[in-house]
Amino acid sequence: MRARHLTRPIRPEFVAGITVPIYTIWVAATAIGAFAGQFIEDPARFGLDFAFVCIFISLVLPFWKREGAVPVAMASAVVAVGCKLVGLGGLYVFIGALAGVLVAGLMARRRAGGSDGA
Repeated sequence: MRARHLTRPIRPEFVAGITVPIYTIWVAATAIGAFAGQFIEDPARFGLDFAFVCIFISLVLPFWKREGAVPVAMASAVVAVGCKLVGLGGLYVFIGALAGVLVAGLMARRRAGGSDGA
């Protein structure tokens, strides 16, 4: 079975129907994790320091088949590593993700002909 978004237009109702439940579960799980995490003194002892890496890899793998995935992932990784080395704490993840989104947006704009409607 083909993915719906490949065969039909993507409508706001479709996007909301997918994102609202995922977002709600993500926020709830984050809140539970933030609360429960304060009781774990040494996350590395349980291998939890590697959990983020595993989650990231599982989220990124499906995108490797898409055109332009490598430049987006590389931009995100380079910026994230640079931010981590500079000492921006946990912000390196967020800033790296923003860099990837920016590159993806620029690539999409270029594919669309670069016009902004002006």
